[in-house]
Amino acid sequence: MKIRIAIAVFLVLIVLDVGVSLAHTMKPVGIVVHHTALADSDGPAAIAQLHKDRGFGAFYWWREYYIGYHYLIMPDGTIVETRPEHLQGAHATTANDTIGICLMGNFDEGSGGHPPTPAQMKSLTLLTKKLMQKYQWQVSRVHRHLDINSGTLCPGNLLPWDDFIHSLG
Repeated sequence: MKIRIAIAVFLVLIVLDVGVSLAHTMKPVGIVVHHTALADSDGPAAIAQLHKDRGFGAFYWWREYYIGYHYLIMPDGTIVETRPEHLQGAHATTANDTIGICLMGNFDEGSGGHPPTPAQMKSLTLLTKKLMQKYQWQVSRVHRHLDINSGTLCPGNLLPWDDFIHSLG
């Protein structure tokens, strides 16, 4: 009897997970670039806690993801995958069907920020090109957060956007 109950509970959990996971699945339609607006020394754990506190978590195929971006790019250029590409994002209110790429750091001159590192820009370019090729997107599918949501300055005025877009070809 205990085995039957355990099997029944297990099957219910599988059905619930499949339902929830499918509800959170998306087909990405583009890329939105962000900055964390935090100190360079903060890392994925700080972003995860901040996003968890804001309710950005999503359960997807037996795992909970808290970071709303799909990728974080650290100051040394390391790319950290923080959410599967087909899991709906939690990074741009009206465009969470896009892949969110976030660079660690504050690139807003008005709040004491600084430009992203050359390593970050190189990684951003390489990752964006890879995603554009994978999904067969044109450069017109790559946006700044401020282009999507007008109430933000993200990714900051010190991120060399025109140079970045030009580097995509």
